[in-house]
Amino acid sequence: MPVFPDKITPNVSYGSRIKAYAVGLVHGHFVSLERTAQIIRDQYNIYPSNGTVQNWINEAQAQLLPMYQQCAQTIVHSPVAHFDESGVRVNGKLNWLHVAATSNAVYYSVHTTRGQGGIDAANILPQFTGCAVHDHWRAYWRYAQATHALCNAHHLRELLYVAELTGHDWPLAIKKLLIEGKKAVELAQAQGLMAVPLEQIESFSKRYDECIANGLLMCPVKRSYHADKR
Repeated sequence: MPVFPDKITPNVSYGSRIKAYAVGLVHGHFVSLERTAQIIRDQYNIYPSNGTVQNWINEAQAQLLPMYQQCAQTIVHSPVAHFDESGVRVNGKLNWLHVAATSNAVYYSVHTTRGQGGIDAANILPQFTGCAVHDHWRAYWRYAQATHALCNAHHLRELLYVAELTGHDWPLAIKKLLIEGKKAVELAQAQGLMAVPLEQIESFSKRYDECIANGLLMCPVKRSYHADKR
């Protein structure tokens, strides 16, 4: 008599590997429920329904939830973490997907509010005391217990937009400089160094100042009406 795994109890049942495969297709490769069921049918000649696949996802969610909650605490206690938000549709209405992440942990939460309400609901940045890396969105600056750094991935996109908008060279020069700086950090890390050599930092700083000066020359800062009134 064959011996079946303990979890194989009814006449028609599915093992943990096929369940994991289906969950991976849906949430790892963004395949729809219907297409996932079709793929499993074509590959294994078994016929799970869309609802069955969704039940497997729910089962995986329940099992992963404690680990997922631990990810939040890992981020809270990290020296550096990245924060961002992006629009997402929930039942046809605009919501906001808030993300907090390090190199080895990520935490997502969905909220109707893009700003402080959504950030507070995730409850990571309110507890975070390390260096928070993010874009210029004003809500992030409210959390004074953390130090803050602006995200260069956002800067690169913005510099490209400014270059296309104005036709100026200085945004592309800054873009090139930021990429060179990133490569210099990666090289220093590969060599086991604690920091980029000082002379290289000074060179980067000098070139950066020159780029900013060229940008201000081409696009002078105009004082606002309110600033003039003061």
